[in-house]
Amino acid sequence: MQGSKLLQTLGLFSKSELDSLDKFLQSPYFYSEQTPKEIYPLFHYIMSYSANWDHPKLQKKAVYKHLYPRKKVISGKVDKLMSALVQQIHSFIGIHFSAHQTNKISDKISIINFFRKRSAGQFSVHYLNKLKKSYEKESIHDKAYYFNGHLLNSEILQNELIGSTDLKSLNIVGTNKSLDIFYILNKLENACFLLSIDRFRQPIEIKMTIQFLDKLKPICVAQNLLKTPLVAIYYQTFEMLKKVGESDSAYWELKELIEENSKYIPKETLKSLNGLIRNFMTYSLNHGATHLLEEIFSLYKDHLKKGFLNHENGILSGTFKNLVALGLRTKNFNWVFDFLKRYKNKIKGTKFPEDIYQYNLAYYYFALNEYEMALDLIADRYDDIFYKISAKRMELKIYYELKSKILPSKIDAFKVYIFRLPKKAILDHVRENNNLYVNFLRQLSNPKTAIDPKRIERLNTKINNSKLLTEKDWLLEKLAEFKK
Repeated sequence: MQGSKLLQTLGLFSKSELDSLDKFLQSPYFYSEQTPKEIYPLFHYIMSYSANWDHPKLQKKAVYKHLYPRKKVISGKVDKLMSALVQQIHSFIGIHFSAHQTNKISDKISIINFFRKRSAGQFSVHYLNKLKKSYEKESIHDKAYYFNGHLLNSEILQNELIGSTDLKSLNIVGTNKSLDIFYILNKLENACFLLSIDRFRQPIEIKMTIQFLDKLKPICVAQNLLKTPLVAIYYQTFEMLKKVGESDSAYWELKELIEENSKYIPKETLKSLNGLIRNFMTYSLNHGATHLLEEIFSLYKDHLKKGFLNHENGILSGTFKNLVALGLRTKNFNWVFDFLKRYKNKIKGTKFPEDIYQYNLAYYYFALNEYEMALDLIADRYDDIFYKISAKRMELKIYYELKSKILPSKIDAFKVYIFRLPKKAILDHVRENNNLYVNFLRQLSNPKTAIDPKRIERLNTKINNSKLLTEKDWLLEKLAEFKK
């Protein structure tokens, strides 16, 4: 039974969710005559060993012996029972989590609808007014809020139609506006997601989506839909992502919008939006917008504090690396060291968290000019290709600083490594970016460069004119040392 779909699924639930599942499985309401009666005993037995899903007592033979003592073993019987329990768990997920992700307004609408259709107006009007007051008190205005507003206004409209002779007074505008906002938010959310893929990962076909939303914007302005905080925020995010690499003006407007309206927006939505913002700012920084460095570091720290960087009670290895890099680039060495200690055992998204920690510690020591210590900490066992490449780049910088004789051969090896990586491993611009870095490093380490002012100036111009260049600041810093 170990490693089965059943145990893996159960391992995903929290303690409180398992308690709810326990109650669900005891309810006769969800069972039919065909449901095996041993389902709950099986679940109860499994849960007695939930502290260790690999316990020997969870082997199928042990389970069979517990459920059917002194009975002959029938092949496949436990497997069928496990499958039946999985189906019940799926039913629980469908009921429990859908109920917990909404405010149950659709259930209340169904009740109102029932009384209206039964001509029990005194009840339908009473519950409708009660629901309307409750809806108006909602503080979080997410997509579900506007969809629920559509459902509510539609039910109000149905009630107003009963016996009404003045059709002009009907609340048609409110009904349509809520639905329009819900639709626009869905379009914008999807467009921002697609734009982030197109801008930050690989080009995709998104031209028609951009054109549609550009044409829709004047209509939104005319109907005052941009006064709805979440619509305004998503449209500004959309505008920001369109202009990535061109201008950061949309970012500052978006930042102000979010600060003014964050109390109306669910935390998960804020987390998603801030992820797009970080991608935009990091991309801008990597493409030459060095004036944003302090702002980006401040942004990351703020998101860390607010829990927007949280992943399974930890922090993803890529985000961990970004925070360390930003801290070191802004010379916040004490902050970086404290961060490394605090999150050492909270690195997620990798099979080798200790190696990820060691790499970032090496980066810290490199920034302090402790090159030998940094070199000792660099490993070659990273499941993230960008960590592998970054480690090799750092190694080259260390050999340069140590004036090592093996630097030329290491540069050659790195160049071969980059070009042998399969296309699906890294994007073309990343490959070219790293190739440019080693080409400049080769010129920088050439003894002739240090004594030739014209050669220094030419190299300086080439590096400065390269927008897509990793380690650009370091290369310029090393080149500047020749001028002293």
